[in-house]
Amino acid sequence: MALLVFPWTFISSAFVPVQTMPGWMQAIANHQPVTFMVDAVRALTQGQAAQAVLGHSASYYVTRSLLWSIALVAVFAPLAVARFRRG
Repeated sequence: MALLVFPWTFISSAFVPVQTMPGWMQAIANHQPVTFMVDAVRALTQGQAAQAVLGHSASYYVTRSLLWSIALVAVFAPLAVARFRRG
């Protein structure tokens, strides 16, 4: 799983602001789970300062992070179970 997450980390807001990325990369970075998770951690740890920079409250990012997590589990858990049953 780490091999899948690792490249997405570089196309997220983890290292640089999304606004400084090229246009095509901004579209990807704004709509992927790692960006929401990184921004959720920032908003939770930095409080009002992060909310002023990010533009949304911590609950906004936490909710979207949880929705992404649920969606990923809903897609990949049945695939993993099916693969496990086949041997």
